[in-house]
Amino acid sequence: MDTGGSVPRHVVTDNGNAQLDTAQKKFGAASGLFNSGTSDYLTIPDSADWTFGSDNFTIECWVRLGDLLNRTIVTQREDDTHRWAVEFHNTQGLYFFFNNGSGYVIMDQGSVVGWSTDTWYHVAVVRNGTSFKGYRNGVEIASLTDATAITDYSSELYIGQKGNGNQYFDGHIDEFRISTTARYTSGFTPSVTPFTRDDDTVLLLHFDGSDASTRFVDSARPDDGAAISIWTASSVETDASQSTEADQPTYDRNSVAGSDAVKFDGVSDNLNWGKPAALDFMRTSDYTIFAVITSGPHGTYGNVVQRGDNYGAGEDEFFAIYQRGSDGKITSQFRGSNGGANTQSVTSTDALSEGSTSYFVAIKEDSQHRLWRDGVLQGTDTNTPGTITSTTHNNRIGCGEDKLGATELFFNGWIAELIVYDSALSDSDRALVETYLDEKYNDLPSSSSSSESNSSSSSSSSSSESTSLSSSSSSESLSFSSSSSSE
Repeated sequence: MDTGGSVPRHVVTDNGNAQLDTAQKKFGAASGLFNSGTSDYLTIPDSADWTFGSDNFTIECWVRLGDLLNRTIVTQREDDTHRWAVEFHNTQGLYFFFNNGSGYVIMDQGSVVGWSTDTWYHVAVVRNGTSFKGYRNGVEIASLTDATAITDYSSELYIGQKGNGNQYFDGHIDEFRISTTARYTSGFTPSVTPFTRDDDTVLLLHFDGSDASTRFVDSARPDDGAAISIWTASSVETDASQSTEADQPTYDRNSVAGSDAVKFDGVSDNLNWGKPAALDFMRTSDYTIFAVITSGPHGTYGNVVQRGDNYGAGEDEFFAIYQRGSDGKITSQFRGSNGGANTQSVTSTDALSEGSTSYFVAIKEDSQHRLWRDGVLQGTDTNTPGTITSTTHNNRIGCGEDKLGATELFFNGWIAELIVYDSALSDSDRALVETYLDEKYNDLPSSSSSSESNSSSSSSSSSSESTSLSSSSSSESLSFSSSSSSE
């Protein structure tokens, strides 16, 4: 199971009509489509990740050229005399250069032999000490020996144009990666699978998603302690974000059972999930939420996820998974219209103690609300919940909204993964996700048939055992994983 969502190392912005295209791809579900006629390109904020200096690096991707004119694949351009670029040149083929202000250092193929339109090619530019090499499909086609350091340029990174509104790329790009190592020093066979990230990967674009999507996600691993401005979701393009730097949680490598996680400080850290129509099911109908969390100190209440107004005058409608400040136990609660008269609430049997990790599963189905911890049912509430009628409040991760929108109830701890389904999963499908979580998080306690003996029968459960998540035919999921299992 690949949950797909991740915390990106860099934020990618689409420009023009740059989009994903499922009709053409080298790997995965899609590739990036760039049309020179509509001035399509991507930008990524300036970063020390591509301050190369004299260090080794590799810039690589798969390209499918729409023509054989001058086209920029990637560049960082401060001005005409301070820039570097990887291009396709209409007479010189694969073309790499940099200019520190005192003239160009150029490596090129010297011809366009071997290039055709509408054909996928793997291209790579590699620096290894003073040796620069250019490869097409693993074959060296350009080389240069030069000891010059590439200076730091103050500019965005551009994919698909020259950086000055010219030389737009025309065609498709897939599996774009920048690495801080010389991955290839001689001829090689290009990978036959999508690139995987490692600690040398500083930018990785898989270009996967739905057709015509303008959402481009970097899958490179953030540095330990990096502030998080966005946590991307899979399946539904509904990301959680935080633009206020002081309120951004941090990325914590290897912190939850050996996996990366997002650390919330219990003071102000939170992510805003918005209130898009794609998430309305969580206030009006059935849902299933999986949360993998590690507790920090819990002297006050802290919400893992919530939407609604908790005890606010005039509303008092919300759903939430939160940790109680008094005893550290985890509660899943849904409070519909008419406040307390329509509340469903289930609390874990034991506390999630400081430093402990568990996964929790909350399933709301009609008039039944259930909570599991590490595969063991904690309780069931059959009170009729109604619906959350207010559309005022945002979904939030790491905090709740209390007293007419004041953000408080901040969670103190780590969230490694959130998986949300727009239906009540059957017991067999729930067990499949639990198996995935058990394996990913170092064999946390798994569900067993004995733990199910106390659970109420789910009306959506099939009498035949499911073999895959597709058995929940009406279910769509979206997930947040701080470290995607495919990487």
